[in-house]
Amino acid sequence: MTQPPSPERTLALAQAAERNGDPMKASLLFDALASAGQCKAEARAGLDRLAERAEQAEQMLPSEAVDALRTLCHEGAVQEAEAQARALADKLPDALPLYEVLGEVFLAQRKPEAASAVLAHAARVQPEDPGRHEALAEAAWTANMEDEALEAMERAAALAPDDPGLKTVLARMHHAAGRLEEALAAYDAVVALAPHQAPAHNNRGQLYFDMGRMAEAERDFGEAVRLRPTLGNAHRMLAAQRRYTAGHPHMETMRTVLGMADLAPDDRTHIEFALAKALEDVGAYDEAFALLRTANQRQRQAVGGDGADRAAAMRHAAGLFVEPLVSRMIPRPSADERPIFIVGMPRSGTSLAEQILASHPAVEGAGEVPLIGRTLGRWLTDGRITPDASPRLIAEYGRLLDRHTGSGTLRVVDKMPFNFIWLGWIARAFPNARIIHMQRDPMDVGLSIYKTLFSDSDFSFGFSLQDIAQVHLACHDLMAEHRRRLGDRIFTCRYEDLVSDQEGQSRRLLAHCGLEWDDRVLDFHKTRRAVRTASATQVRRRMYTSSVKAWQKYGDHLAPLRDALAPIL
Repeated sequence: MTQPPSPERTLALAQAAERNGDPMKASLLFDALASAGQCKAEARAGLDRLAERAEQAEQMLPSEAVDALRTLCHEGAVQEAEAQARALADKLPDALPLYEVLGEVFLAQRKPEAASAVLAHAARVQPEDPGRHEALAEAAWTANMEDEALEAMERAAALAPDDPGLKTVLARMHHAAGRLEEALAAYDAVVALAPHQAPAHNNRGQLYFDMGRMAEAERDFGEAVRLRPTLGNAHRMLAAQRRYTAGHPHMETMRTVLGMADLAPDDRTHIEFALAKALEDVGAYDEAFALLRTANQRQRQAVGGDGADRAAAMRHAAGLFVEPLVSRMIPRPSADERPIFIVGMPRSGTSLAEQILASHPAVEGAGEVPLIGRTLGRWLTDGRITPDASPRLIAEYGRLLDRHTGSGTLRVVDKMPFNFIWLGWIARAFPNARIIHMQRDPMDVGLSIYKTLFSDSDFSFGFSLQDIAQVHLACHDLMAEHRRRLGDRIFTCRYEDLVSDQEGQSRRLLAHCGLEWDDRVLDFHKTRRAVRTASATQVRRRMYTSSVKAWQKYGDHLAPLRDALAPIL
């Protein structure tokens, strides 16, 4: 077994790299020594020399050259930006602005690991600059280096304790990582620093909402609206929590705000969705649908979206990751028995199934994990899959499972619905994984998507009834093919059966996942855990059947959806 180099040898390598014009390697080695408390004085002196040389190099670097590189990058000429930045770096290897540009270039090229490496160098050389650590944190986060990202962001926030913006970024990262108490502490600090800023209360309200602390969420959203009456997201989140009756004052408040001619389009869209929900509560379905149609049309114009193109891309991607290719890509599958993949159309009951399973003491819910879809999608976009790509992704997914595995955890649920595209790869990579396909009346699914304002680009098809239908048809066909290939590895659970026969279907879910029965799954609505999906309020209620055939209340308004879905109705 090769022994690591001694501290003295590491110091010599760092000094040699410094002399040979390789500041990245030098800073990495000096920092490793300083962090370990080895040759600390010499390592610190080396980092100080690198910082001094960086300052001198930056003075020699024309600012217009850096601006020109950034312009190239922002205009999409990333290859040219990289070539010019490298050419300048050959002459001024210590100039940190060039590393910043290369970080932007690598992120644009979807090489987040490379971006993280160059930005880490800048943070090591100028460790007292919070901006360096923030840039590193963003790149590390993009590279799925969660621990490294949070460490860098903690450092950035600590260096600027009075900056609410940095603490907001830190809070969002903790929130996304599922570190809810840490996120709450950061959001509390933001509110303390900026008590009169509506976004501070709105952001903390969103965290409370996801945690199921609805009273605190309503308080924060209400304060956000008081401070900024036009803040659309706060209105929408208030509406999500409430059951309206005729004459509710919030409905009139929203109508008043919508009457403002200078209301920002994004805020207008949020409030239209919110008021549509309130109108549905009081049975005013025609008026509710009119608002939904207006808001969805505006949103589709803003973000784009073509259901036919999206459906075709899904079919194409799914058709690539099949045998025998996946066996060549994955010669040694994982033996891990922890994964449970819940797939299907959004709004088909995937969150409910996850909440039921996560109420079992041996199960942890990881929410919607984008790792597999984003990685495989990037491989297709890049047009190149290296031999080590799948083993690396399997290992990375295993580390993600580790973060959700506590004492007694046997299973971890990943309820990313769009994993139905990638089941060919998933089934080969994790042959012991359990797969659950949630199905629901396609008309109810379509309406529910249409009523939900999704922010993720994966849902850009959701603003048109015809687009929704195209994607649903693709999902239907792909799942039929997966069932043909995988047989009883896939358990199909119908939402309507689950809500009408809760215990019977829950027993079947647990049996498919190799779990003993536990009565706690029947009280899923009492389980305290973060739910970061559009179903956050529904899964905290007892089982109910009022959403079955809900589409019928909208009648002919949904005729375009019904006609497009005709092949599977």
